Amino acid sequence: MDSPIISYRSPSHVLIGNGALDKLSEVLGGFGAKRALLVTDEGIIKAEIDQKVKSHFKESGIEIDTFDKVI
Repeated sequence: MDSPIISYRSPSHVLIGNGALDKLSEVLGGFGAKRALLVTDEGIIKAEIDQKVKSHFKESGIEIDTFDKVI
């Protein structure tokens, strides 16, 4: 029995540098997504950096879940 071929395409857009976070809402709006997953580690959560990122998702009307078990 042959397994079906599955194709998955994930759009990506990498922002790096000073002011990159300020451009996040603009980029997110272009994806047309309604939900997103933030993958991070506990250090980012403890430093509350994730809150800055989440606020940009909310501005774009995107619901965000967080996975913070990266080691």
